[in-house]
Amino acid sequence: MTRRSRTKKRPVRERPEAQPSAGHGLRRLGSRLLKITLAFSIITVVSVSFLSAYHYLLRSPHVKVERVEIRGVDKRFQKELVALCGINAEPNLLAINLGELKQKIEAHPWIRTARLERRFPHTLIMEIQRQVPVAILLSDPLYYVNPWGEPFKPVSREESVDFPVITGISSDGASPGEPLRAVAQIMGILKSEQGIWSMERLSEVNVKEDGRVSLYYSHLKAEIRCNVNELSEKLPGLRQVAEHLKASGNLDRVSRIDLDYAHGAVVSFETG
Repeated sequence: MTRRSRTKKRPVRERPEAQPSAGHGLRRLGSRLLKITLAFSIITVVSVSFLSAYHYLLRSPHVKVERVEIRGVDKRFQKELVALCGINAEPNLLAINLGELKQKIEAHPWIRTARLERRFPHTLIMEIQRQVPVAILLSDPLYYVNPWGEPFKPVSREESVDFPVITGISSDGASPGEPLRAVAQIMGILKSEQGIWSMERLSEVNVKEDGRVSLYYSHLKAEIRCNVNELSEKLPGLRQVAEHLKASGNLDRVSRIDLDYAHGAVVSFETG
C-alpha cells in the first residue's frame, strides 16, 4: 500500500496595506488645484466675453433706437414725451434704463401710468395712461380729480375749469381719501346717464360730514340729496319723480329731492 504524502498548509500572512507616499498626495493635490484653476479660468473667460459683448452692443448701431412707438396719447403729446425723455440723446436700445425712464415719464402731471418695452432690434414702445379730469376739488389751490378720485394736478389759470366742482372736503389735494373715492363712485354711476341727470349737466357735488352727498345741476334749482351706495338703485325713481314734477309744472318750484328714504323720495318746495 502506498501512503499519501501529507503536506502541511502554511498559514497565509496578510500583507499590510501600502501607505500612500508623500509624493502621491502631492500629485493628487496638484491635480485638484489644476482643475479648480482651469474652472476659474473658463468662468473668467466666459464672463469677460459676455461683458465685452455687452459693451459692444451698448455701442453697436445694430440695436440703435430707430422708432419710438407711443400709445395712449395724441401726436402733440407724443412729441412732448419724446423731448422729455431725451431719446435722441440716448440712441442705443440697450443703453436706455427703463426704470429711470418710467419714473421720469410718470412725473409728468398729465400721465398716470407708463409701461415701457424694448422690441429688438430698433423699437421702444411706451404704453401711456393719461390723466383724465372729471371734476375739480375746491381747495387751495384747486385740483383736478380723475375718475379714481385722485387729485393729480393743480389747476392753472390757462386751463379749463368746465368741470363739476367738489365741495365740502377739507383737503390740500395731497391724498384722495374716502370722501373723494365716494365722489368718484358717483361720477362712474352718472357717466352712463342721459338727459337731465347726465354728467354734462352736473355742476356741483357737495360731500356732507355724515357721508351723504348733495348733487346740484345747472338747469335745476333743486338739491338732490342721496346716499352714495344707494344712488344707482334710486335713479329710476328720481327719473319718475322728475317727469311727474315736469308734467305738473312744479319742477322749477322744487328746492330739494331727498332720495335717502327706504320707500321713495321726499320732495320739498320753495315757500311763498
